[in-house]
Amino acid sequence: MPNTLIPGSFTTPELVAAIINAKYVCAMPLARQQQEFERYSVALSRQTMSNWLLRCADDYFSLLCRRMREIMLTRDVLHGDETPVQVANETDRPATSKSYMWVYCTGVHDETPMVYYDYHPTRSKEAALSFLGTYKGYLHADGYEVYHRLSPDITVVGCLAHAKRGFSDAIKSLPKEEQRRAASYEGVQFCDTIFHIDKKLNDFTPAERKLKRLTLLKPVMAAFHDWLVGMQANALPKSYLSDAVNYTLNQWTYLENVLQDGRLELTNNRGERSIRAFTIGRKNWVMHNTPGGATASAMIYSLTESAKSNQLKPYNYLVYILKEMANTDLVNHPELIDQFLPWSKTLSPDCYKTS
Repeated sequence: MPNTLIPGSFTTPELVAAIINAKYVCAMPLARQQQEFERYSVALSRQTMSNWLLRCADDYFSLLCRRMREIMLTRDVLHGDETPVQVANETDRPATSKSYMWVYCTGVHDETPMVYYDYHPTRSKEAALSFLGTYKGYLHADGYEVYHRLSPDITVVGCLAHAKRGFSDAIKSLPKEEQRRAASYEGVQFCDTIFHIDKKLNDFTPAERKLKRLTLLKPVMAAFHDWLVGMQANALPKSYLSDAVNYTLNQWTYLENVLQDGRLELTNNRGERSIRAFTIGRKNWVMHNTPGGATASAMIYSLTESAKSNQLKPYNYLVYILKEMANTDLVNHPELIDQFLPWSKTLSPDCYKTS
């Protein structure tokens, strides 16, 4: 007989996968799932479901996430972002304290897309370093200063979308008839020109794209920088325009880093999109009860979002790995864990989306 998923429990891979898919893919909290089970005369409490997820995270998902982290840190290009999360029962902290879910993902040109969530009680430099460790490479990020104080081996690449947003906000603060004549409109045009030029380079190889950027993009960026310097002296202090200009100039070193490698992007939109699944879920379940629950959720989101990035059906993928991992000797053969990763070529054909 095959091994059971959780010894002594009546649960099955299909049931656990369905609960995970409902909560982490469809943003349906366990309390609502409990109500739905009750409608079908099934007595399945939120606490029981939570215990199953915690147990599966400890026994199975932690092995996959540990391996994903090892592989991710070998990549040359990553994206990073973070968002608040409330954890009610953290040691020596009030229930209203703000914790953070950090997210990292591979670059757009990576052949094995990965998304990794990392729960941490703070938004400090140590939180980022606890995941990145001795990482060497490029890291796309927004203007948060912690990213700029990491290891010298990490080259931070700034986000032009954040810079453009400042000028767009400045335009919105003006009467409609004045918007196109405003200096902030020129800032938006500079950003749009840079985006437009770079979009035309999508079909080039990374090496070709780097050369094209140096020829086509660098002069426009230099002109944009000169304009910013001039506007810094003329913009009214503490105005929307002044804030946008100062932010962009403060980030300029990191924005220019996009010229160093053709695999880099002008924005950190990839990181922001990766964290969206978590923020949607957070609107529904509001908070975590314990740090252990937040850590387990980070593992599960890592797997479900990586599965989606690799064109897998999360439910089918979860059923497959839970069945197979329960009957694989990963203690004596840890190398077999790779066959259960979301980009493994040995996954069941049922795991993949149909075109």
